[in-house]
Amino acid sequence: MGRYAWDMGLDYGAARLSLIDGLAKARSTTGDFGAKRVASHAILLTQLMNGSRISEARDAVYSWSGDGAREHQVRARKEGSVRRCDECGKTFAKRARVNTVERHFAQTGHAARFTELPSAETRTMIVPAEVEESDRTAVRAALNRGVTPKSLVNFSRRHLGFNTHSLRYANTTHQGLPREQGGLGREPQVIAKIQHRKNLNLVVDYFSQKAADALLREDTRGVGRG
Repeated sequence: MGRYAWDMGLDYGAARLSLIDGLAKARSTTGDFGAKRVASHAILLTQLMNGSRISEARDAVYSWSGDGAREHQVRARKEGSVRRCDECGKTFAKRARVNTVERHFAQTGHAARFTELPSAETRTMIVPAEVEESDRTAVRAALNRGVTPKSLVNFSRRHLGFNTHSLRYANTTHQGLPREQGGLGREPQVIAKIQHRKNLNLVVDYFSQKAADALLREDTRGVGRG
């Protein structure tokens, strides 16, 4: 698919096949090391195929390793957490304009003290079929021993050569590209809902730019010939 700003050059199809292959190889490795490899590949594959954040994928795989259910509701780790004024309880979006917050304190005389409240929103996550039922015991053991989002980020960078968040971006690109370009051709609104993105405009702007670039190439094709 080439190098796009959002997917950081990571091709969805190639990444999926690579993670599936890595998962298969990890199953042949014994001991704690092998279990951690199985768990890491299972979580990264889940992140890629759901277009999620790494912590959401870990939560989903951990729940699956316990009850075997492929579909779970996990807490969406949106950046848009809420700040609550400690004195009156009024809440503000984390990205609220500075003057809006300052006006509140100026009008009320309250001390500028907030408590951060994480988003209570949940999202649907599905552990892919490529993560096999026989993996559950190894995955559960590895996660209980401390496979964390931070360790997954380090594992991905060190052993696989990409940042975990590029998996989320690659999913976005895969879903939105036209079918003739190897994507699914889904609307930005649908992609934003699937991935629980806070800012729809980011998705709209990205694919609008891709469409504009394609039109420009078409308009200038053949210029300078004959």
